[in-house]
Amino acid sequence: MRTALRRLGRQPASPALCRPQRPAARVRCCVAAPGQSLSSTPSAEANAPQPEARSPDAGLVPPVAAAEALEQMPFYSQFPLDRKAEWRKDVTRLNELFARPDARLLPLLRDKVLVRPAPATPADAPGGSVAPPLDPVFLSPASAHSELVAQSPARPFLGLDGQGRPYFAAAVGSPTVAEEIAAAHPGSEWRSARLAGPDLAPGDASLLAVASGLMLWHGSNAHSPVNGERAESDPGGFSRRAAGGGASYPRVDPAVIMLVTAGRPIAPGATTGEFALLGRKSEWPTDRFSTLAGFLELGEPLEVAVAREVEEESGVPVELASVTYAASQPWPFPRSLMVGFHARAASSSGAGNGAGPGPSTSGNGVPSSSGAGARQWWQPPRDATGLDLLPNLGRRAAMDVGLFAEEAEEALGGLRGLTWPHADVAELQDVRWFHRDWLRTLLRAPGGAAVVQGAGRFNVPGRYSLAYRLITSWAGVAAHGGPQPVPMPAGLAAPGGAGGEWEEAEAVPQVLLSADGTFKYVLMRLWDPAPEVSGRSKLLVWGDVRAPYHNDVLQKAKAMARRLGLKVSPLGGGRIHHDAAARSISVYGYSAAFGPAPHEVAAALIHRWYPLYDKEKVSVSYEGY
Repeated sequence: MRTALRRLGRQPASPALCRPQRPAARVRCCVAAPGQSLSSTPSAEANAPQPEARSPDAGLVPPVAAAEALEQMPFYSQFPLDRKAEWRKDVTRLNELFARPDARLLPLLRDKVLVRPAPATPADAPGGSVAPPLDPVFLSPASAHSELVAQSPARPFLGLDGQGRPYFAAAVGSPTVAEEIAAAHPGSEWRSARLAGPDLAPGDASLLAVASGLMLWHGSNAHSPVNGERAESDPGGFSRRAAGGGASYPRVDPAVIMLVTAGRPIAPGATTGEFALLGRKSEWPTDRFSTLAGFLELGEPLEVAVAREVEEESGVPVELASVTYAASQPWPFPRSLMVGFHARAASSSGAGNGAGPGPSTSGNGVPSSSGAGARQWWQPPRDATGLDLLPNLGRRAAMDVGLFAEEAEEALGGLRGLTWPHADVAELQDVRWFHRDWLRTLLRAPGGAAVVQGAGRFNVPGRYSLAYRLITSWAGVAAHGGPQPVPMPAGLAAPGGAGGEWEEAEAVPQVLLSADGTFKYVLMRLWDPAPEVSGRSKLLVWGDVRAPYHNDVLQKAKAMARRLGLKVSPLGGGRIHHDAAARSISVYGYSAAFGPAPHEVAAALIHRWYPLYDKEKVSVSYEGY
């Protein structure tokens, strides 16, 4: 187990969750030689055939036709050039390409690339979308910088773009030269290829990342790893060879990155569950959670690495047969390949009904059922279904108020056999389950992040990351006008895709509680009276510190439902004590008007929408009023 991948794989490069979709591209040029203005760029460049208007995701580098087919691939997978690998040993051809007046040279300062602000987005951009904020800076003609190339450990030939222009790269040998190059291109600056990438178009970011990783490899492999002799770059720049023979090539370190799910299927016929396992490292921003990941060990299959890494980091076992390939993404910072998977957690062995001591009292005087040996709301019997998921008091309350067995199943069924994670503190600061409904709501929130009551903000890596693709494909969300996420593999996706949502019900919060204090709450059924959708319903848990009576809470919900053509029925109630500072919620008591609600159902739904509260901090009791 190594922490390097988690650090490089999910460190945010931009505070936004993702960028909006971009408008039609502008024809723009950013290829002046030192000392030249853009207007004095060589005539061959100025007179070159101009690309047709394109999606701005295509960026400054016109992609070849084969690259255009990669537009739905993960961000760094969209390499825009024809690599022409068969030309890499042809010295004469490469020299001719380098001497062409339209040849572009990409300067690199260790792991840094030269970028500048992109032209402003046109005011008439479709949908109010924006273009990538950065463009790469290329030096053209490349032959005007032969002195720079001579000081570089290699001159990699990167390929041809969609207009047939050749691209090369070279390392800048000193900070002084780097400053001179930047000064010759007003507004430009040197930035880490990794941090600049999310602010570039995908093709541009991929090209710069590959060039950066390749040049870092050349810089650290000046000598043969076999005999220590001086090694020279081959003409194409993709290998090095010592005088005594023997070639070395850039190494690629494969790593697995996986979205592990558990609980009830997200839809009939789907094999992925309703909960996703996400974790965070201590060095990340406080709002950042992501999928788990790790490097392969020697001689280890990818599927086994998925299961091993998840169990090592979280204590959650994985069903090996469920590990299914999703997508891959180069991560050349400096030389990794992220291989993405979906997987399902193995069910825990479960426990019996656990007849333990009766409810105790929490420190705030609110009754709690957390006595040693008591079965908690998050521990329903593994083989139970429907109302049998509830303990005796909860079952009795459910029957009294008319809770359907299907409703108990929906709220508590996903917890059957669920293995609750425990973070390996050497790897992760926190790891926990997040419900799909909650994540879908947050991913659809304006700005890409949402405030979590009592817990600050929540975010996942941006659309440049494979983690984002894995999470959004499972959630069925194409957030903020971005491209449709990578589809889930056959057999994992819900039949009919993510359509058929009950939009009216989604507009009604399932859990709506006062941010702090002690107040009355009501468990309710939101249902659709239209005969053609008979039986369509959704449970609500609402509580308001301003409501003097349980009926006030009910009437508030009815008013909202009425505007949507829906109805609400009470299913009992009680009280809630919410301590936002301590991230704790106690559910207890009864309603004189509606009877006691089955509090385990309420607790399960509350925790679904307060996932950053530890489950032990959401307690249930039938005592008190």
